[in-house]
Amino acid sequence: MASISQLLNDTTERLSKLYSEREASSIMRTLFKDILAYSGTELALYKMRDLIPEDEKKLKAAIKRLLKGEPIQYIIGHTEFLGFRFKVNEHVLIPRPETEELVQWIHQDNKLNNKAILDLCTGSGCIAISLERLSLQAHVSAVDISPEALHVAKENAEHLGASIKFIQTDILSDEADAKLGSYDIIVSNPPYVLEQEKEFMHINVLNHEPSLALFVPDHEPLLFYRIISKLAMEHLKPLGKLYFEINEKYGHEVKLLLEVIGFKNIIIKQDMHGKDRFVKAEK
Repeated sequence: MASISQLLNDTTERLSKLYSEREASSIMRTLFKDILAYSGTELALYKMRDLIPEDEKKLKAAIKRLLKGEPIQYIIGHTEFLGFRFKVNEHVLIPRPETEELVQWIHQDNKLNNKAILDLCTGSGCIAISLERLSLQAHVSAVDISPEALHVAKENAEHLGASIKFIQTDILSDEADAKLGSYDIIVSNPPYVLEQEKEFMHINVLNHEPSLALFVPDHEPLLFYRIISKLAMEHLKPLGKLYFEINEKYGHEVKLLLEVIGFKNIIIKQDMHGKDRFVKAEK
């Protein structure tokens, strides 16, 4: 029987071969707090306690998955986004802090009460649900091609008490246009990682997160932006706004694309790391 401290320290050291020491320590503390139902303070206070067999078994099973590169969020089954707890699994991307910045920008940039909002490529529903929760009586719709992703998003909406209209459709197909209505705001964090960028990605992303939600062909990096921009021009109300999360390499190209389609007042915004990450345009 191992103590909490023994298993925590031993596994953190082993996990440091996959992650930085700091990140490995954070991952392990998250895992132990979740499985033991401890706060950070309790974990520090009780670290010399011996683990009961049931908890030790759960922790070792989870550690085995961690050492194979599986993300901690999938193992514990949830993650935090803007203070809300979202269910996540292998069918949806794990929400990133940069996407929190996008939602905060939209919230600060608009009076969302009674606005019609559309989230394309919703995944876990983190953008759509957060905007609905942060607003007053906004009418939010969310689209994804994946029925499995929409199932997760619907569970998150129900758990968080958000009223969202979910639509399953392929936005790259002709059928999408007929399923959409008229909106004040359209937002999307679509697939934007190039196939050639796979070699630079961590195995926890490459081997576990859904490739359908990540990658675009090398020869057409703006595929989703082109299609979504055209849809937005048709489905945004006059003076409606379009927001994107983008690949940092293509801010200028996305801006030119939006100009050609007919959008105005286009702004490229950097993320917390100083990288071109978001674009806003007005109809």
